Amino acid sequence: MNAAALKFGDLVNTIRHDALARRQFLTYVAIGGLTQVVDIGLFVMLMRLHALVELAASVSIAVATVVHFSLNKYCNFRNHHRPLTQQIGTYLALGALSMALQVCLISLLTRLLFVSPLLAKIIALVLNFPLGFLGHRYLTFGAGIRGAYVLWRAKRAGGDMPAEVTQTLPS
Repeated sequence: MNAAALKFGDLVNTIRHDALARRQFLTYVAIGGLTQVVDIGLFVMLMRLHALVELAASVSIAVATVVHFSLNKYCNFRNHHRPLTQQIGTYLALGALSMALQVCLISLLTRLLFVSPLLAKIIALVLNFPLGFLGHRYLTFGAGIRGAYVLWRAKRAGGDMPAEVTQTLPS
């Protein structure tokens, strides 16, 4: 079995056996569903107004990002160990990566494979979902990018995690 499959198995076991992780995952799914209604609804509206597919995708993702951050910050992860500005910075970095991946995938699917824009949008959202949950749980509302790097280096060296990192990790 490869390392990715083992990590996915660890995630599934954590969600099954850890009440907090399970609540966060289910809340993340609900927030994600609401966010997708905003995202897809705005995307469809802009397409009906004859916007370019890339513009419609970019605007709808940007608006959905604000909704998603706010609901996850205050209703789901409730992590207040890191300053809001740092969480926003991490969220925007993950959001920019997500947006770039989604817009490229939507463009590829619509322009080269002639998939309908709405179906391309849905495919891009589904492929992005697991990356988003893990990124926001462990980076945005967890230890942050720097903290995750410090943790990775400590694990790699076989040492203990620094206290400033362990305080920001999700339970």
